[in-house]
This record gives sequence, structure tokens and C-alpha cells, in this order.
Amino acid sequence: MEERRKFLRFGVIMNAFYGMHGSFYPKKPCFLKDISREGIRMTTDTPLKKGQLFEFDIEIPGEDTKIIAVGESLWWRRLEHETFDNGLTVKKIARHNRTRILDYASNEWITGMRDQYVTAQKTA
Repeated sequence: MEERRKFLRFGVIMNAFYGMHGSFYPKKPCFLKDISREGIRMTTDTPLKKGQLFEFDIEIPGEDTKIIAVGESLWWRRLEHETFDNGLTVKKIARHNRTRILDYASNEWITGMRDQYVTAQKTA
């Protein structure tokens, strides 16, 4: 299968809250995974309707300020225990906030890769 992604995805997990864009209902908790420059995979308790816009409040560990972004749902698939993975493309985010997320995600990813390498060296 041909790879269609344009940007590297960082396999880190971040806490966030989401809701329909423009809605006044309280946002629900979710997990963001596979974060890239233009897309994310999000785990929720319901599937997100394809083409629908969603707003996110993204939490970066150790920081007080949440990042607000808007994404469009592209796909979903059922996981175990009544959870769903959803693929979204990021439609709107401030440039400096995109940089904050990618800096955190890349640093966490590099740390994880380094730890795996060190563990492999110890067991070899």
C-alpha cells in the first residue's frame, strides 16, 4: 500500500477535550495520538461524523495554557471497549501553537526511541 502521508507522525499520547465546532455544549475528554503537522488520530467514546468540524482544547504536560485547534473528521474505526479511533486533519491552529505541539511530540518521541535503544543494548 502506498503511503499517502506528507509528514512524519509522532506516536505520543496527549490529553485533550473536544466538541463540535461552534457548539455551546461542554467538551468531552479524548486522547490525541499519532500527531503530525497536518493531522491527528483521536480516541473517543463515539465515532466522529466524516466531514464534521471539531474544536479541541489540547493540554501539553507541564504547561498551563491549553491550545485551541479546529479539525475535520476524515474517518473512524471501532476499537475495543466502546472506543473509536478517528482521523482528523487540522484546519485551524495558530502557528506558534502548532510549533508548541510538534516540539512536545517530537521530544517525547525521541526520548521514547532513545529509551528503547538503551533497553535493547542492555539486553543484547
